Amino acid sequence: MTPNDVKDEIIKKLGATLQVARTKKKYSIAALSNITGISISYISQLENGVRQNASILIYLELAYSLDLKPSELFSSLDDMNVFKSK
Repeated sequence: MTPNDVKDEIIKKLGATLQVARTKKKYSIAALSNITGISISYISQLENGVRQNASILIYLELAYSLDLKPSELFSSLDDMNVFKSK
């Protein structure tokens, strides 16, 4: 797996986690945008795994607004082979 493959997988997993959390809260993307001040298109790109180089602070602001602990946001990365102990 190349570094770019790893990066793409990370971005997709984080986006999926945000989308699940948003759906559980019954927020539309527009509602989450109003809460956070982050644009609808930016949130959509994050959720769909197409936004590259998003700031950790953006992810944490979204997590906070969705009542996710940082560990919950990033727990989806734990099952990636690249992060497993050797």
